[in-house]
Formats: sequence, structure tokens, C-alpha cells
Amino acid sequence: QDGEMSAQGQNYRYNSFLVDNVQTNDTYGLNPNGFTSQRSPIPFEALQAVSADVIAYDIRRAGFTGALINAVTKSGTNRFTGMLYGEYTDLNMRAKHPVSQVRESFRERTLGGNLGGPIIPGKLFFFYNYDEFSRNTPPPTLNLTLNAAQLQLIADRARTFGYEPGDLSGPQSIARQQTHLGKIDWNISSAHRLSVSYRRLRGGNPIFQFYGGNSTSFSNFWYDTSRRTDSYTGHLFSTWTRNFRTELSFSASEYDGSARNRGTPFPQVFIQGLTAVRLTDGATVQTGNIDLGTYTVQQQNALRTKTRTGSANAEYLIGNHTFIAGAEFQMSEVQNDFI
Repeated sequence: QDGEMSAQGQNYRYNSFLVDNVQTNDTYGLNPNGFTSQRSPIPFEALQAVSADVIAYDIRRAGFTGALINAVTKSGTNRFTGMLYGEYTDLNMRAKHPVSQVRESFRERTLGGNLGGPIIPGKLFFFYNYDEFSRNTPPPTLNLTLNAAQLQLIADRARTFGYEPGDLSGPQSIARQQTHLGKIDWNISSAHRLSVSYRRLRGGNPIFQFYGGNSTSFSNFWYDTSRRTDSYTGHLFSTWTRNFRTELSFSASEYDGSARNRGTPFPQVFIQGLTAVRLTDGATVQTGNIDLGTYTVQQQNALRTKTRTGSANAEYLIGNHTFIAGAEFQMSEVQNDFI
């Protein structure tokens, strides 16, 4: 549901995803879908074509043992064209759970639109696509109801240290992603064409750490994952003779996968042995737990990457044979703070 695809029995991370022949993979490798985005980095309605190869006999294709997926984005033409689109589904459109025979709470929505056309007819064209996605799924559930008086004492005590722990309001599990794609195509001459694009993604989803079962946590103990990507791409296609052509490309991408804490920094505090009522039978127990503060691994946890790639390729046709020569470079900078 987040764009994962397994090919040849390999993990999702072993795929390579290209947008207009430029890699858009997760450089650091923490995201389970292999992208730097919450779901697919390109909206379906912005695609002109897509291909998936598992055995690519091309020296220019590397960096994968699963599938090589190349998505070609749309371009403007001499006609103004556009569309508005939407997609909606919820629990009433899904089957019941095979065991409990209950439909789990679920709602998913996608809204977007695009527009393309000429800036200078026959010479300069534009295309823009906006996509907004949200998914609402069931949050974790508790097996216990903690004693309200004890919880109030804990919250009041935390405030004496200048820390606001939040509350115990029901969590909402909503994942979101916004995608912007802009593209300019310039027919420099009959033999040369330049294409530049910009892609912006903002997404994330909440993490309710230690919330569920016999444990609970105040709302400012929770945090939100983040997927923020800004990508710039340029291609220059040139046909010099009937038999000789070249392609130059360059891309720059910045990714921020740092989680966002909901509260101000504070040590993690774990309190056990609280009075609670067990929901299954109404019995009073002394096994309640609660967390407040900042989760231990989120005290200082930042992940940012910068990637620069470039390539130059030339093809020369001689009869039934194609000779290819080229060079490619990739430079990545990684900042990973973890305390």
C-alpha cells in the first residue's frame, strides 16, 4: 500500500526506481519501500509511461538485484490539456475481517490535478501536477483504563519541571503525502532538446510509541515520521547525425527523514504499577504503565541526505550494431545524528 514491490524474491530495497532515467532511491536505506517518500514518489496521473525490467541487458543500468523501474513523466504539448482527479475508499468498500467478521476503521483519499501546454508553441512547453494523499487507519488500542487521579498527579508533577506532557486524547493514525511535479521542455532546435523538472514531496505518519496493550503514553511522547524531498533534474538530448546521438543528465536531490517530536525535549520517564481497570473483564489491577517525555531514541535523531548525479552517454550506430560509451558519477552526503 506504500509502493512496495518485490521482484525475483528480493527485498523492496533491492529495486532501483528511476524517474526520467534518474535514480530516486532511498540513499540511506531505512525506508521499507526503498523510496524517499511515504508511497510512490510519482502520482499515477503524472506518468506518461512506466517500465519494469528484471534482467536489463544494458551497461547503463546498474544498482539493483530486484527490478529496475523507470517512470517517464508527462510533458506539455501544443495543446492545453489538464485534468482533475480523485479517489476515495473506506471501510464500507472492504471485506470484513476473516476471523472477527468486523470491518476495521479505514479511510483513504487522493485528490489532485494537472495542467500542461505550450509557453511558446512548437518551442517551449510546461507541465505541472499536484497530488494530495491521506490514509486514516485504526490507531493502537488499550487493554486497560488507567486511574484518572493517578494520571493527573503524574501530569501535574511533570509540569513542575516546566514540561507539558500532553494528554491522553485518542490518537488519530493519519498518513499524508503531498507531491508537486513541475516540468519544462525546450526544443532548442530540431536536433537538440532540453528538459528540466522539479519534484517536491512532503509526507509522514504518526508513531504512537508504547501506546497499546497494558501500556499507554501521553500525547507529547508520540512523534511523527517525516519524508521531505526536493529533487531537480535536467536532460539534454542531442542528435548530431543520423547515426550519432548523445544524452547529458544531471540531478540534485535533498532528503530529510528526521522525525518530529510533538513535545519539547525532556528525558523519557517510564512509570509502572499504576492502578487500572482491565477492559476484558472489568477487574482492577496494578499493572498499568505510562510513558512521558521524549522517547529515548528520539532525543537527538536526524537524517538528511544530499545526492548529486550526472551522466554523459553517446550512441553510435553502425549497421545492426550500437556502440555505447559514457561516464556517470554519484556523490552523496549523509548526516545521521543518533544519540
